[in-house]
Amino acid sequence: MEESIYDLISNLKDEEWDYRHKENRGSFQKAFIDGQSANSFIEEYFGHAGKEGMPLEKLGIEMGNFPKSEHTASIFFLGALVYHKCFPDDTYLKGKTYSGYELFPFLWFLTCLFHDFANDFEYKQKDLESLDTIEKLNGFLEIKKENQLLNKSVKQTNLALFKAISLYYQYRIDSMKKVDHGIAGGLFLYDRLVRNRNKKEDEKNAKNEKNAFWDFSLEVDYAEASATIATHNIYFNDPKVKAYFKGKKDNMLKGLAKISFKESSLLFLLGLVDTLDPLKIYQCFKSDKLILQNICLTFPEDGKMLIQVRENSPLNPQCLKDKITDLDWLDLKATEIDRGIYLTFN
Repeated sequence: MEESIYDLISNLKDEEWDYRHKENRGSFQKAFIDGQSANSFIEEYFGHAGKEGMPLEKLGIEMGNFPKSEHTASIFFLGALVYHKCFPDDTYLKGKTYSGYELFPFLWFLTCLFHDFANDFEYKQKDLESLDTIEKLNGFLEIKKENQLLNKSVKQTNLALFKAISLYYQYRIDSMKKVDHGIAGGLFLYDRLVRNRNKKEDEKNAKNEKNAFWDFSLEVDYAEASATIATHNIYFNDPKVKAYFKGKKDNMLKGLAKISFKESSLLFLLGLVDTLDPLKIYQCFKSDKLILQNICLTFPEDGKMLIQVRENSPLNPQCLKDKITDLDWLDLKATEIDRGIYLTFN
């Protein structure tokens, strides 16, 4: 049966998206529902997660005023829906963190809500000479040497893509004359999450608190989420990227294959919903609620999904169908149907 994304979000259980649902006990409202704004939702989630004091000034933003907040909140819930409906047999993200929280909502919170934090930073940088290498970017963002993400081992990540980060960053500087917001955001996030953890652990020890968990083991999860953000904008099927690296000794395309859910669950999920977000596709409409009420999801069986425009909707289905070509870097089958797309996940 077709159900609108709006209705599906309304019916999402707290434990499917809020990793601290047992402590919040329903007091934490979803974005778009009951008048909760996307900005307020993101800020409140950061507060619940102990991230409210993280300094974000080097990216040119501040808490409570987030770039692309409606898009971010939209794909946060869309990703939770897709994960729980399409991948019920997944064993990796169904696990728990060292602190006992459900792994999926914890990692998805870190990955999704932060993924576009460097978006404005990308477009506002004019002095590219001061940022034309990863080393200079780390310096500009004041990332500590011991917190440099590219020197870390990262689990559940496409290793070839992770190793290509520096080369792709150079491509963006040379060919597009801009930094990459995914790379900048991922490197920045890992450093600030680690700093925040250190600070919170010191505060916990000083107050002799027993119920707060800020152990070093969190940094494994921080690295996975940050690596996902750092690689989510690397579109390696772009003909311009292929032309740039053709014949080069350092060819980032070597060893790259389509991103699969099995190998890189978070990146696959983020790439999927980031591409198919209705609020991004139909941003000319000013009502988020109208858009979410006019896009429907159907899950005929595990690993399959239909996303389509409601019948007699003011939204043009072709705008949704045109996104099929942007999914060609993910390991899935996308077929155009009457009012949208039929997806089969491999």
